[in-house]
Amino acid sequence: MRRRQAAAEPDAVHAARAGPAPAALTRLATAALWAAVAIGAIGGGSALLRPPAQAAATAAPPPPSTAGPGGFAELYVAAWLRAGQGSEAQLRAYYPERIELRDVVAGSRYPARTVTVSVEPAGQWYWSVTVAAEILVADADAFRRDALRYYRVGVAQPGGAGQPMAATSLPAELPGPPAAPAVRLDVGSLGRARPDDPVTAALSRFFAAYLAGVGELARYVTPDADLAVVAPAPFASAEVVRTATADLDGGALVVLAEVRGTDAGGRQQLQHYSLRLSQREQRWEVADMLPGPPMAAAQPPTRGPSAVPPTASVATTTTTTTSTPDPTTTSAPEQSTPSTATEGMTR
Repeated sequence: MRRRQAAAEPDAVHAARAGPAPAALTRLATAALWAAVAIGAIGGGSALLRPPAQAAATAAPPPPSTAGPGGFAELYVAAWLRAGQGSEAQLRAYYPERIELRDVVAGSRYPARTVTVSVEPAGQWYWSVTVAAEILVADADAFRRDALRYYRVGVAQPGGAGQPMAATSLPAELPGPPAAPAVRLDVGSLGRARPDDPVTAALSRFFAAYLAGVGELARYVTPDADLAVVAPAPFASAEVVRTATADLDGGALVVLAEVRGTDAGGRQQLQHYSLRLSQREQRWEVADMLPGPPMAAAQPPTRGPSAVPPTASVATTTTTTTSTPDPTTTSAPEQSTPSTATEGMTR
């Protein structure tokens, strides 16, 4: 009996030293795997629940757009020009301060059009906006065109992006910018087009097809030119009146062409086109239409400071156009003030 127990004890010790059975190892491995998955899910969930400010702590905030202040100022100037004594409430949507337009006759001036000229930063969420306005003034029995005038407006957005805007004062009239001198071009001055000139002949055929729908445009352009006719054709005929040219590398030309278009009713319109021409098989063809004639490197100096200085923060030009008042009346048409005019505007 003792021998059997002694023999059994080494077997038990051997089994203990050999470790758990394969089934037990499988259960342990499965439990460890599910524990790892749970930990990963908890970590991912904590990342999703993390406040956005922490995730974007290093990201710089985008600069405020200047399109909103420009559009707001245009509407404000237009409303102010129409307003007068008794209609001050129309300005509350733009300028919350209480004002009294004593002796100002409402409707005596009418904004035919307002355009944002410049938007300059004046502080945090604060801009100085210059607006140009074409003014009509009331005479005895009609409106007459007055002048193009310029006004400066302070526009603030105290709450930041998406919050209401407000003017900080009434508009202030400014002198207009001085007229700029003529720009010097690389093509020189325009000269009378000669009918026997091969370049003039090529341009005449091109514009007849391009503006008047006479002939096939593909016959007068290079194979790789990405040009299409104006449709519907605005004119019945097109004539090249004056041209100016400059040589390019490879025998090509840059041409500034003055074109007179005549429609079916006999009305005429002068236009300028800048084109690049190349020669193929001893024939000039239009290769490209340029955005404008090339400027010369040296330009004449300007005289005096501009009343509307250029700035890097110039707004995208926006335009508010209103219908011309009936010349048989002496008061401008009434326009309701939008109730949302002081909200963050992005025109």
